[in-house]
Amino acid sequence: MIHIFLLLWNCVTIIQCFLYPVIDPVKLYNYTAPEDQVTFYLYSYDDLSNPDQIFVDNPSSISDSRFDPDLETKVIIHGWSHNRNVPWLVEMREAMANREQWNIIVVDWAPLSHVIYIEARVHTTVVSKQVAHMILTLKRITGLDPAGPLYEWPHMESLDEVLDASDAEFVDVIHTNGGRIGMITPAGHLDYYPNGGERQPGCELWGCSHLRSVEYWTASVKNPWIFQAYLYRDWVEYWHGLGENIVAYPMGILANKSFPSGTYYVEVHSEFKMYLNTVTTIHDSFS
Repeated sequence: MIHIFLLLWNCVTIIQCFLYPVIDPVKLYNYTAPEDQVTFYLYSYDDLSNPDQIFVDNPSSISDSRFDPDLETKVIIHGWSHNRNVPWLVEMREAMANREQWNIIVVDWAPLSHVIYIEARVHTTVVSKQVAHMILTLKRITGLDPAGPLYEWPHMESLDEVLDASDAEFVDVIHTNGGRIGMITPAGHLDYYPNGGERQPGCELWGCSHLRSVEYWTASVKNPWIFQAYLYRDWVEYWHGLGENIVAYPMGILANKSFPSGTYYVEVHSEFKMYLNTVTTIHDSFS
């Protein structure tokens, strides 16, 4: 089974996000980024410090690597201005390796992501094509606060451009800064809205709420039952202390297609932080 994690936007400050230089839009949208600037690294559970680089259209790079066809494969894709060694991604892959034996592949598109946002938005087309060349069948996609700007607003793009439930057999999405940096529109079979999905407790900047999506995911890898979510119709009863037989469903690593499809709400408190060892800062977005 192949499972992809997407964080297609990262922004730490409003100034960083929207100070765009003057660009010829026609020239930009007719530009095709070099495909070799999207690289793939296989992290083996037995030695995370030395990944194997694998290449699209080079089967021997996979057969010569430590890829185990008998194991499930997890693919992590970072967002704008980040790279494969940003703190949240390092902690995520290490947590996943410690949980279970998986093939963990990290897609590094740093040369194409360390540009102004509008240009990175165009580059994501090349990234998705390269991932599609490498991976033919997707069982699951987890969207970690998928990007809103130039996808959902100023207008909604077509389904070919945004994450939706048809992209894999099972799609789950965690919305933490919806309507701002992230999408607020439901985009999967299961859409989770922690604390309402727009602003997370303890966060003043949009980027902080946005990055909570990856922190919540990593915390769920370490403690799969930490986040108890309720379908919207049940959440209203739960919030008002009504209904004794309301069923809670976990958000994060344990989410699966056996859960009822729909919108889920979950109340998140600060206890998730005890499962995290790193903090991603503004400096990490420029390194």
